[in-house]
Amino acid sequence: MAKPAPTPRLQGRLVVVDATRPEVALAVAADGATVVVTGDDAEAAGVLAARVAAAGARAAVFTGDLATPGARAALAELLDELFGDRATPEESTAPATT
Repeated sequence: MAKPAPTPRLQGRLVVVDATRPEVALAVAADGATVVVTGDDAEAAGVLAARVAAAGARAAVFTGDLATPGARAALAELLDELFGDRATPEESTAPATT
């Protein structure tokens, strides 16, 4: 008898990935994550989000520089709007990287 397919490790998880890292976005999407693509270049972020969606994962785009004041709050608001309370990020002491 065949074994059932394993459940993707990131199923039900939300991952935020910079548009400059398509390999990461596609890898976490393949492992079941919903992917939010961020970046300053709306076109590049949109293209990557379309690739993620074409691979069968949920995808969204946030255009902006997460190092600028207010951008993280705007991202959290978008995540809450799109995905509900489960998307509200916890406070982090990690520095922002772009």
